[in-house]
Amino acid sequence: MGTVAELVAEVQLSVAALNAAVAVPGFDADVSDEVLHEVTVALHTVQSSLSVGACRVARRWDARQVWAVGGYKSAASRLSADAMVSKATAGRVLHRARVLSSMPATAEAVSRGALSGDHLDLFAHANTPARRDLFAEHEQTLVAECSRLRWHEAVRAVRYWCARADALLDSGSASPNPVPEADEHLHASPTLDDTVVLNGVLGAISGEIVLNELDRLADLVYLADQNAGIERTGSQRRAAALVEMARRSASTPADARRPKPLFTVHVGDETARHLCELGRGTVIRPEQLAGYLDDALMETILFDGPSTVLTVSQQRSFTGVLRQIGRAHV
Repeated sequence: MGTVAELVAEVQLSVAALNAAVAVPGFDADVSDEVLHEVTVALHTVQSSLSVGACRVARRWDARQVWAVGGYKSAASRLSADAMVSKATAGRVLHRARVLSSMPATAEAVSRGALSGDHLDLFAHANTPARRDLFAEHEQTLVAECSRLRWHEAVRAVRYWCARADALLDSGSASPNPVPEADEHLHASPTLDDTVVLNGVLGAISGEIVLNELDRLADLVYLADQNAGIERTGSQRRAAALVEMARRSASTPADARRPKPLFTVHVGDETARHLCELGRGTVIRPEQLAGYLDDALMETILFDGPSTVLTVSQQRSFTGVLRQIGRAHV
């Protein structure tokens, strides 16, 4: 085994050879579909594996403050300038590098291709200082579970772990950690071309409300386009749906009844205290629902095993004793 510099030089030569080979038109003429698929996946796996080594090198580069030469104010600024990447990308690499030492099982799994670089970021986001001890205890389980799940399923599993970890930490604390509030905001900016640029952030529940209605109206726009022979992209239909939302809002009578959110409890009381999921699969803390109790409806579904439904209750509002119980639980 050579030095780090020699190994990196070998990697650079191999990458240059690969790029030269695939730049030739028809390089895949004698390659079967199966092999082409395997090569495509392998290249992405290698890219993730290489990111672990790159993070470990970056960690030493950061710790030795090599970046300070030349008067740079931060490691991210130097890496951004010399590696020709955005400062956000440089910051993400350095964050990975700093937390990697506290995630040995994750690093090993990414190195051998069982997880990807995206999993590394997902786990790093979950491995906060407050959760660090619990994460170290459960990391092997999280790695094993996520290595057999599709990406969106892994995201949901980690979010559930975060919710349970926070609940466990809060149960032994005199001052539980509050749920972080989303910085909800929306900018609607007219341009010099008399168009309007929209940009904003909504919280999990507010975003669910908006996206559900936006998607519902976008589907109606799609059906209308099909009947009229109009071709539009998905983003163009969503823009039309947003305008339709505004028109319907303007024409809604002031005394019209607003739709009520429906909370469906699929599990027992203790689990419902800690685990909540919106219709799109977004995991939230139960106390985030508190602001919706006055207008909400609730139904319960009792299961016997994973798929057998025993009973489904009637939908009812949170009034009287039920409202007091609901607020006590969240």
